Amino acid sequence: MIRLFSVEAIGAGWSIWWRSWLVLVVLLVPVIGVAGRMIGMGPLLLLALGIICNLGLICLLNRAGKIVAWKRYQTEVRQFIGWSMWWRMMLMILILVVPSTLALALFFKFLKPNLALSPHQELVFNVASSAFGGLIRMVLVMMACGWALGRTLKHIEQTAESR
Repeated sequence: MIRLFSVEAIGAGWSIWWRSWLVLVVLLVPVIGVAGRMIGMGPLLLLALGIICNLGLICLLNRAGKIVAWKRYQTEVRQFIGWSMWWRMMLMILILVVPSTLALALFFKFLKPNLALSPHQELVFNVASSAFGGLIRMVLVMMACGWALGRTLKHIEQTAESR
């Protein structure tokens, strides 16, 4: 089993992340940009794009999960695992990423007024704090991806043993 806060979770999560999330972003950002320019980004369009993106992510997670399960753990998965990975991953993202984002935002909000910064230093501080926060969030998402794969594979094993 893959522990949530482990190097193994980050490694497996990275393998899943670049095969699913990165592909989704590379494919959909241009489409969203063109759609936004052509017809405007109303709330219904944003909702539709969110649903389409999540359905695409579920399919990509299925493919990526099967590849990573085989390459890292020599486990062949025959059934669809995209949904199982998606809901576990989203649950962990809500538990880990949202509070950490709020904590970092509050930390930098209360730290910044205590510093006497020139405009240039303030710009550097803002860029550095945004990059640091983005890196923390990316690592947490990777941990959630790896953990979700581990829990899904464990569930598949338990289901196979009970039959």
